[in-house]
Parts: sequence; structure tokens; C-alpha cells
Amino acid sequence: GYSRSELLGRLVSDIDPDMPGDAWLNHWQELKKVRSRTFEGRHKTKDGCLFQVEINANYFAFDGNGYNLALVRDVSKRKQAEEALSISEQQFRTLAENSPDPIFRYDRDCRRLYANQAVGRILGKPVEGMIGKSPADGATLASRQSSMLIGAIRQVFETEEPGQIELDYVAADGHHREYQALLIPEHDASGQVMTVLVIGHDITAIRSV
Repeated sequence: GYSRSELLGRLVSDIDPDMPGDAWLNHWQELKKVRSRTFEGRHKTKDGCLFQVEINANYFAFDGNGYNLALVRDVSKRKQAEEALSISEQQFRTLAENSPDPIFRYDRDCRRLYANQAVGRILGKPVEGMIGKSPADGATLASRQSSMLIGAIRQVFETEEPGQIELDYVAADGHHREYQALLIPEHDASGQVMTVLVIGHDITAIRSV
């Protein structure tokens, strides 16, 4: 919000509330040693509004004088998006951890990134041991069933469309349980499918009728 002439001659602390005089001195001495630093901070507009920035500071000497060439980028929109994503993930986990249905999240290599607590209760195994593994690892599914699930996950990645499959799990009590699984593609900001969410629903009672 400043004109160029207004900005010239001002102190860093005038536009950076996190860089008072003593902090600037420490920053200057450190920059002279490392020569280049990239860090995040805040800048203040002429009317007092704060926004988040990424600063790439570079020290160089010319004609016997030291200078700090600072390249500053406004990252407030990125930070807002990250915060929104964090809130969304927290909401997802609150819902998922309180769901009676088993919920998994898989990456492009069909490796589990997440499993909710319902999975542990149903299978009688700690979910921590399932993370990073594919459906083919362990004894939660028969070999043919594992191949079916892996194929269904890969198809969702390829088609970017939801899928559905029925699976037979061996529960903690030793009984076979039939589940109808819904496979949901999860997209990133660019629209690319990054993960696949698999939500199962017990249909054993329906199948036994």
C-alpha cells in the first residue's frame, strides 16, 4: 500500500512486526554466515493489515558494503488453503473414528495410508500395523479377494470414478463377514486423484436371508 518513495528509507520493522531491531541484528549476523535463508513470516500493509509471506534472503557484498537481497512472495492464499485442508482432515477423522463401518484410505501403490478404529475392532488387530501395507499383505483377506480389491482401487485411479465391490472378511471372532465396499476417489486442488477412500458396510445379515 506504500508508494515506492514512501517505502524507501523505512526500517524492516515498519513492515515486518516479527523483526524488531534486535531480531534484525541477529538475522543480519546469521545471514552473513549462511549467505542465504528461506523462511516464512508476516508483512504489514500501510493500513495495518497483516499477511503471510515467504522470504528468500541473500547476503552479498559490493564495494565493501554488505547487502541483503530479499525476495518476498505473498503466500497468504496458500496458507489459507492449507488451513482449510487441515480443518477438513480433522473433520474427516472425527467422523471416520466414530463410524461403526470400516474405512481405509489407499495411495496409488494400493498402500494403506489410513484405517479407522472400526477396522481394529472388526479384525481384532491394531490398525497401526496395517498402515503402509497393501490388501495382499497379512491375512485380513483371502488371496482372490485381495486381488479384487487391488483391481478395484486401481480402476478408480484410472477412471477417476467411484466404484463398488463386495468382500469377505474374517472377523476377530473367526466368523466370515460380508461387506459391501464403496470406493471414492479423493482429488487434490488440481483435480488429480491422489487417494482412494474405501468405506465398507456389513451386509452379512442381508446375504443370509
